[in-house]
Amino acid sequence: MKTNLLQGLPKLPPAPRLSKLTHLARISRLWERMADDSICILVSNPERTRSNDTHFPYRQSSELFYFNGFPEPESVLIVSKLKGKQELIMLVRPKNAEREVWDGIRCGVRGAKKDYFASRAYDVSEFGDVISGLVADSKVVYYGYGVNPSFDEKFRQIFEAEPQTLMNPQGIIDGLRLIKSDEEMSVHRHACVIAAEAHKAAMLACRPGVHE
Repeated sequence: MKTNLLQGLPKLPPAPRLSKLTHLARISRLWERMADDSICILVSNPERTRSNDTHFPYRQSSELFYFNGFPEPESVLIVSKLKGKQELIMLVRPKNAEREVWDGIRCGVRGAKKDYFASRAYDVSEFGDVISGLVADSKVVYYGYGVNPSFDEKFRQIFEAEPQTLMNPQGIIDGLRLIKSDEEMSVHRHACVIAAEAHKAAMLACRPGVHE
């Protein structure tokens, strides 16, 4: 006999969502902590193949998602502090009507600028040209290896040709994520309520002979 753990769960209010102001504040705090004449490059997680041409549900890299919530693979977010100017640059997959039938709607270059705060956006195929130009103009480059091997190799080739001071942005980002705003705390509280109610439902369903 199967047990429906959802029976008896209270109806919860809709999950709170982070505002655009929260994301913009996060970008500004990162920019403030970056060295002068520097860029910070954050890359997306790779897609994971389940079997043949079937993929696991995609999960964006936590660092990229933290700053502007962009959900798509094959994407790069760059925070620039060149010449004292704050700028957000993105590299994203191009719109493709045929692939969108199978994989879902893509934001595209225009959507990155319209919905995700990018002052400039490019096709991800332009990674080499865009990153090379920015690295050449920088004194410090923030990049963390190990998130996406494909991007790591492309960046390594560019950086070896234009070596600058290389720093891992993780220390700055971890420090930013330690302090939560009231809006962020409301999201955490909502998640805690869901977890607590699920545990109570599981305990009510437990009895001798019932397996996990």
